[in-house]
Amino acid sequence: MVSGPLVGYFIGNWLDNKFDTAPYLMISWVILGLISSARESYKLLKQISDDSKDDDDDVRT
Repeated sequence: MVSGPLVGYFIGNWLDNKFDTAPYLMISWVILGLISSARESYKLLKQISDDSKDDDDDVRT
C-alpha cells in the first residue's frame, strides 16, 4: 500500500525538477499512486472474500 504513493512521489519529484513545475506533478503522481494502491487493495480483498465464500459452499455440500 505504501509503494504506490512512494513511487508516485519519486516520479513526480523527478518530473517537477525536469519541467520546473514543483510541486504540481509530485502531488498529482502521489494521488495517482494512492488511487492505484487503494484499487489493488480492493481487488485483493474482493478476491479473498470470493475465495472464502467458495470454501464455505464446499463445506456445506
